[in-house]
Amino acid sequence: MYFVKFLIICFFSFSGIAMGIDLNAPNIKEIVTEKGLPFPKGYDRSKYSAAYKGDNKLPTGLIYAIEKKGIYVNLWRAEMAIDDEDYNLAIKLLQEAEKKDPKNPTIYWLHAKNLMMEGLRQDEKATKKKGKLFKKGYEYALKCRELSPEDYNCEMHIGALLGRVMTNAGIWSTLFNAGKVEKAFNNANRLANEGKQHYRYASGNTSIGVSAFALGVMYRLAPHGWFMRLLSPVDGDLDKSIKFHEQTLKTKPTEAEYSTELGASYLCKWQLKKDKEALRRGKKVLTRCSNLPVPRTATSKISHRDCSRLKNNPKLACGYSKDRQQETDPDKMKAQVKKE
Repeated sequence: MYFVKFLIICFFSFSGIAMGIDLNAPNIKEIVTEKGLPFPKGYDRSKYSAAYKGDNKLPTGLIYAIEKKGIYVNLWRAEMAIDDEDYNLAIKLLQEAEKKDPKNPTIYWLHAKNLMMEGLRQDEKATKKKGKLFKKGYEYALKCRELSPEDYNCEMHIGALLGRVMTNAGIWSTLFNAGKVEKAFNNANRLANEGKQHYRYASGNTSIGVSAFALGVMYRLAPHGWFMRLLSPVDGDLDKSIKFHEQTLKTKPTEAEYSTELGASYLCKWQLKKDKEALRRGKKVLTRCSNLPVPRTATSKISHRDCSRLKNNPKLACGYSKDRQQETDPDKMKAQVKKE
């Protein structure tokens, strides 16, 4: 018995993890790093909104590493590697975790996210490479769902990766998959808002904000007009899109991508409905976005750059995508449908 206790003490000492960490301590970064765990660069929880009463606004993966230990230490390191854009390190850590606990769903949505982020960093014209990364990521997300039905992160990444497969290929070439994306995103949003599956990422973004963001993007990019609605199971709805993006922005006002997408939805509403107030609001959001500090990560830098791009050319708004510009002209879409 004493020998077992000795081994446990040695294990905790070696791994640098200790019990009794005050998660609300103002010097939490120093406390965590002293215990041997990575802490996100530039993470400032004073700038983030609380997701629920008593929210300490720390990343969920970090809390799991502290409280659950074991494999969750490596999973947190993998999430941090993804946040730091170290694709290869994340793969290595996740493959090691997979050998130890192949039925842990967290491994697979992290794999999916890593592949998605690597795809987003590729050149816009590298559609074949991006397509392979997104497709493989989608397969990992489906594996996550297989292991854990009704899991927020599984649903979120199924929608995100399938959506990326579609926009990378040209969304109109795969319209019939839109229903699967909508279903996954609605499931994720429902699970996040039920309050049982809160997740805060290493970026500071939350499950509530991210799932609302995804729905906002989808309802802007989905078809507008009776002809295209005959082909797609998802109806475009700019008012819904704006509503979801405004909810998202409240969770993290400093996130450039949130402002870019909200601005795009306002400008798209102006373009389709000749709504001058939407134009004014869109430009106001994008001006504020362009004045935010330049983000640290490559993918967020794209969004920050695109704030000014959209403001200077509002007609890009309806088809705007970080992957590549989507076709939104009804006549051109009809012609494409006839070809296919």
